[in-house]
Formats: sequence, structure tokens, C-alpha cells
Amino acid sequence: FTVLTSGPRTAAPRHQTMRAAVDWSYQLLEPDEQRLFRTLSVFAGGFDLAAAEAVWGSVVLGLLSALIDRSLVVAEPDGPAMRYRLLEVLRQYGQARLTENGEDDDAHLRHAEYYLRLAKAIPPGLPTGTDRRQWLPRCRTERANFDAALHWAGRWGESKGSAGRWGRGEQSSLGRAGELYAELAHALSGFWTADGSLGEGRARLEAAIGPARGALRIRVLDAAAWVAYLLSDYAAAVAWMQESVDLKRATGDERGLARRLNLLGHYRHVQGEAGAGQVLLDEAQQIMTAHGHERGAAESSALTGVAAMGDGDLTTAEGHLRAAISVFRAVGDPFWQVIAGGSLCVIMLEKGNLAEARLLGEEVLPIIRDQLSGMREEASWLW
Repeated sequence: FTVLTSGPRTAAPRHQTMRAAVDWSYQLLEPDEQRLFRTLSVFAGGFDLAAAEAVWGSVVLGLLSALIDRSLVVAEPDGPAMRYRLLEVLRQYGQARLTENGEDDDAHLRHAEYYLRLAKAIPPGLPTGTDRRQWLPRCRTERANFDAALHWAGRWGESKGSAGRWGRGEQSSLGRAGELYAELAHALSGFWTADGSLGEGRARLEAAIGPARGALRIRVLDAAAWVAYLLSDYAAAVAWMQESVDLKRATGDERGLARRLNLLGHYRHVQGEAGAGQVLLDEAQQIMTAHGHERGAAESSALTGVAAMGDGDLTTAEGHLRAAISVFRAVGDPFWQVIAGGSLCVIMLEKGNLAEARLLGEEVLPIIRDQLSGMREEASWLW
């Protein structure tokens, strides 16, 4: 609108400027059609029918069809369904009208809550090939809406957060806007790591640590530490995981504590603090064993084996990795099978045992090609 400010003076008034043309089209709409048009401007990068109904609050197809007929909404095939969008110049116009009518916070809140529900339905860590084939394309399609929801929640929190709890009529189902931001950032952490969007994930999760409280804070710290580790920022990974360990220890949840001790021990190893890291891994293994959690104890053993391999102690590494992989095979854990089996493969190569190295490679290669296909880890394991 700031560029297209003038047109031929001899034209009809509604043709003289872009704003006049859109104003004219908008005024022809019925009141409910106008309100829907304004509401749909909260979407970025398009939306489907379920999203439109969630933000509108009821069945929307009839009104939506009217906007499509008037060329104010574009409808495009998206597989077996349809996807809709507003041209950007119309979206900007709709957002201005939304603000003028005092409807922007309510519409953006419903938009953010819908995309939070969608993000929470993403399988944690996108662990299997099937999950990735289903979820990664959808998450990539909705990336602009996720970004818009995060941007709005962060901006909303900055402008409203100092006022404490919301007043009547403003109360969010998530309490503070910062908590909504933190929930959404945590829910998207698996997508960012699977997609390879580590820089984006790091920035979003770091911003989410401040407003996160209680159990949510522990989960956000875990996710932020993992992304920092993947980016080789071991100091940040250790600092955030240490806080998570301290908070979890205070809750009395020993199994949850042990899982985090495993990660903190590994992060300290890669940071160069082998002694401190091994103490943490040993503590985790003792807790898991005491609770009869064989798989958790095997994770501690596998990480101890990886650390020993890095230190050049192949005999110790082999013993721990063999013990761990037998458990992972039994429970069918592909992620840890790749770690333990791939590491054992490297050790067998170092020892000159090419026959066993080949067998281990043949075992983990199909897992890599299926479950890590398109993931950032695929290339290094294939190598």
C-alpha cells in the first residue's frame, strides 16, 4: 500500500489507488464475511479448513466460499484437500482492519493456540522414518504459521507481561504469553532438529528459557542443551543441562534425573571433562539399575563406551558397547542401535576385525537409510 499510492486521475475512484480498490471490495461484503476476512489475516503462508475453523471458532465453509468467489481468498489443491491463502497485500489490509476493530489479540491467540496443539502432536524427536515422512512435510508447510505464532507470542509477552495475570476477558488458557511462547518453542524443538534448522531452534529455545517455569522449564532446558550440543557449543549445553539436572533432582524423580545425568555426563566428556563426565554416567547407571530400568542403564553403558572410544581405550569401549547393543536389539530401539552398533563397527575396523565390522555395518545401514533418511545425522553415519 505504501508503494501503490496513486493511479490515473481520470479513472473511477475505486480504481485510483490499491487501497481504494480493496476498500471497495471489502465494503461489498456482509458483516460476517468482513469479520472472517479480517480474522484470516492472522495466517501466514496459507491455512487449511481445520485451521480456519479453529481460529474462527465455528463452521466456516460457507463464508469462506463467499470470499473465494470474490477473489479475496485463493484456494489451491493440497493433496486430497484444499489449502487457502490471502495475497500479501490483502493480508496486510486485513491485519490493519483487525487492529482497528480491536480483534487482533483474540484472533492471534486462537491462531497461536491452534498451532501449539499441532506442534504438540509432533512425535518427540521425530524418531522413525514413518513419523518423518508424515510430519516433516506438514511442519515445513506450516513453518510460516509457526513463526508468526512465535513472533506474536513473544511480542505480546513483551507488551503485556509486566502487567501480571490477564484480566477478565483476557485470560489465556496458558496464563502468560511467555509461557505460550515457551510451550510452542519446546513443542517445535523436534522439528527444528529433524529439519536441520539448528540456528533457528537455538535462538527460539534460548529465548524460551526465561519465561518457562516448573516442569516446562526443565523440558525447555533439555531441548536447548541438545541443540547447543549439536551446534558444538558444549559450554552452553553443559550449563543448561546442569540447571535441568539440579531442578529435576529437587523433584525427587530419580529416573527422570538419571536420563538427564546421562546427557550431562556425555556433554562434559565432549567438553573435555572426562572425569566429571564419567562420575555422572556412573551415577545414572546406578539409578537405572536400582530401578530395574535395563534400557536406561544400557544408555549409560553406551555413552560410557563412546567416551572410552574417544579416549582411545578400545577394550573398555567394546565391553560397554557390546553390553548395550544386546539390550537395544532386544527392545528394538533403532536410535541407540545405530549409536552402539556404528561405534562398535568403528572399533572393529580399528582392531582389524573386518568380518565383524561388515556384519555390524550391514545391521545398522538399513536403519540409517530408513530412519535417518534426510536427517542431518545421515551423512556422518553413512560415512
